[in-house]
Amino acid sequence: FVAHNHVQLRINPLLDVLVQQKPKEAHCLIGVTMYDLYDDRTDSFSVGMAAGGSGVGVFSFCRYDPCFSLFKVPHPSKQAARPPMLPAEKLMLQRCCKTLVHEIAHNYYIGHCI
Repeated sequence: FVAHNHVQLRINPLLDVLVQQKPKEAHCLIGVTMYDLYDDRTDSFSVGMAAGGSGVGVFSFCRYDPCFSLFKVPHPSKQAARPPMLPAEKLMLQRCCKTLVHEIAHNYYIGHCI
């Protein structure tokens, strides 16, 4: 899907490919991309998704990049309570690792925490 020069990949076809590519001895296989993802036409985006008990999932670094154009700058009053901002690369890595662990956990039937 392409709108306003912004490319998005639909998640389900990616999961289908990962299911076919997952080695039998693997516990899980996670696809990682810098392209933005979406689930269906009602979604504006999705950062990731796991396919239940199939042992596969996919997630995107795209929206975790601090330079991504849709990130909003917090109101100055909220910045005072936050710790100092980490360098952009470290912040992106932290965000991506948290989402990766989240999607892997879904492959072991761990639900959402909220």
